[in-house]
Amino acid sequence: EDANFNPAKPEDLALWGNRLNFFLDFPLALDPGLKLGPYFAQSVTPLNLVIDARTMEILFVQMGYSPSLWSFVNSELARRGVP
Repeated sequence: EDANFNPAKPEDLALWGNRLNFFLDFPLALDPGLKLGPYFAQSVTPLNLVIDARTMEILFVQMGYSPSLWSFVNSELARRGVP
């Protein structure tokens, strides 16, 4: 969301993902229809989801930040044989 609680726009994504503003070592995606809202409370952002892009299945949900996100990603990649 933007500062007015409207869905983020592509220009917001460009700002957030710009290495001059923030160093993010992961991809960002927009949710213009706010369809992910039921999965988390605003007070516990960031919301981290690992989604299988082939099936769009949500594999992992985490509210807030924890290194367990990367543990899951690395184990899932290893399980799938991705170097």
